[in-house]
Parts: sequence; C-alpha cells; structure tokens
Amino acid sequence: MFSSSARKFKQLALIAVLAVINVVSFQNCGADFAVRSDLSMGGGFQAGASCESQLQGQFQSTYAPFLSTTCKGCHVPGGAGKGAFAQSDKGGAFSAFLLATSNRIDTLAVSSSHAPGVTGPGNESAISSASQAWNAAVTNCKAGTGEDTGSGAVTSDKAMNATATDKDITWNLDSEMSVGTGNYGGATLTIAVRAVTANNYTTHYFNRPRLKAGTRPLHAESIMLKINGQLQNLGTIWSLTSGDVPAGQTVTLSTVQLFLEHPTLPSDTLAISFGKLEAQ
Repeated sequence: MFSSSARKFKQLALIAVLAVINVVSFQNCGADFAVRSDLSMGGGFQAGASCESQLQGQFQSTYAPFLSTTCKGCHVPGGAGKGAFAQSDKGGAFSAFLLATSNRIDTLAVSSSHAPGVTGPGNESAISSASQAWNAAVTNCKAGTGEDTGSGAVTSDKAMNATATDKDITWNLDSEMSVGTGNYGGATLTIAVRAVTANNYTTHYFNRPRLKAGTRPLHAESIMLKINGQLQNLGTIWSLTSGDVPAGQTVTLSTVQLFLEHPTLPSDTLAISFGKLEAQ
C-alpha cells in the first residue's frame, strides 16, 4: 500500500479528443507497426476510482452482452475476425474492445456486408442502446488533461525478439536512457512482450508495465512505446498514467494490454518514452 502522502497511479483509461483515431482498419492488416485505440472518451468518476476499472464495468453492462453472443463466431482468440472482443475473458475482451474502437464496432455491427446473416440493420436497436449507455459513461469519466506531454525521458532501444511466450524486457533507468539521463536511484522499468501469429497476421502484445523505484521515490507521467525508433504517438491508455512510486516499491502502471500488428523481424527494437520522469 502507498503511504497517505503518495498519490496512486491513475490508470486513466482514455483521452478526450475531437475525433476517434482508428489507425489500423478493422478489416486490414497494417504493414507497419500501428496501434488502435478508442480515443473518443474522457471523464471524471468519483475520487479514488480508476477510470480504467470503471469503464471496464460499463463495458460489461453495455457492449459485452451483445458482442459475446453475436460476434463469438469470429471475434475470439484464434478466430477469423480481428479483435477478440467477444471472448469470455473479461479483461481480454475489454482490451480488444478499446483497441477496435466503439465507433468502428458500431458501424460494422449494422453493416449487411461485414458478416452477412450476423451483422446488419437488425442489430441497430441493440447497438444503439449499448452505444448510448457507453458514451454516457465515457463522458462521465473525464480526469486529467489527456494531452501527450512529449518525451521528457526515453530509454535505450532493446531488441524485442518476441515469441509466443511473454518475455520481460527490463531497463535500468540509471544506465539505459537515451534521453533524460540521471540518477534515478537504481529504478527499473519492465514490460512483458509477446508475438502471436494467427490467420496469417502477427499481433504483438505489450503488457504489465512495471516501474520499480530503488532508493529514491519516482514521479512519472505518460509512457509511450517507441518501436524501431518510431514513437507510437497515439494517446493509448499507457500514455495517460501519472503518479508517484515510493522508494522500494513497484507499481504496475496499467492492467490493459496494447496490441500492435506487424510481422516479427529480427531487427525489431523497443524503447519507452516518458512524458516526465523525475527522482524525488
């Protein structure tokens, strides 16, 4: 547990912007690394509540009942559809839903050509009800600025060598920084990475970002992925983390996975950008 003077990491689920950014088409496999994220959201639930956990609960009561029955023929792990948002695992379904985007799901659910006999106008009532309830919850979840603060510190590049099994990649923040070098008291950042190939496309999963403070407390904001030297500047959930880590403690910054599509190459590298990283 944190001390009363230490602010918990706020796992702010989404960002308030004027439009949804849908980088990878729901029907296409991008040739380069790209991340999808439902960004048409913001909010402010009661003090002390995680926006991420609150919205996950809303997902379970809005979209999940429809998706888990209507879309389970394709949108499950190993299924033909991209985005396993119809799976039975609640956390996995929620992560996939955020990345597919609610707007895209709304559109395809009522499209007669997307999955003839399954999707079409007959779903309009169910989707409209789910969409209205979800958007109301999102509007009520505004907290934080939602703006990327830029790269205040960046780790060195490390080879991913991703396989189908989770692999931890760890940076010593005292010695493995390319931008923002300093004395962080022996702090480390660890992220689990894996790559799964199914139906002729490869999806990389990035999960459990853990910041471990050493002898000095840390303040960190906005972590973002840098793949093969390119910053994935897309306002994902991870980019909205903000808070303090007391000395000697470890914090998991987000429980939501990021999904990125790209063929696995031996030359793939990963670095992490912080909007702000300070030793107290």
